[in-house]
Amino acid sequence: MIESIVQLKWVVSRHPQEPLLKEREQFLAHCQQQGTSHKALHNMAPELIAVIRFLRMEELREVSLEEIKLAAEAWAAEQRSNPRARSYAKSASYFIFVAKK
Repeated sequence: MIESIVQLKWVVSRHPQEPLLKEREQFLAHCQQQGTSHKALHNMAPELIAVIRFLRMEELREVSLEEIKLAAEAWAAEQRSNPRARSYAKSASYFIFVAKK
């Protein structure tokens, strides 16, 4: 699934190294079946890695909205200090959107 969304080989190779690969691919496939555009899936795939990393998820579990908001704030702070980040004005809100989806 990841290979059909992302074309850069180094990005594709990063995905299997992160937790919950099967679940992330299933989620992206579900979004695609629901009509989510290729561009949106392309943006969502790496954000899912950030969500999992900042929520410290090694397996699926219940996550509170408060936990998502705190993780989103931490993600946005990291993006502000990242010179490669193209935009971080809406980092926290997009993180929350993907995490809740």
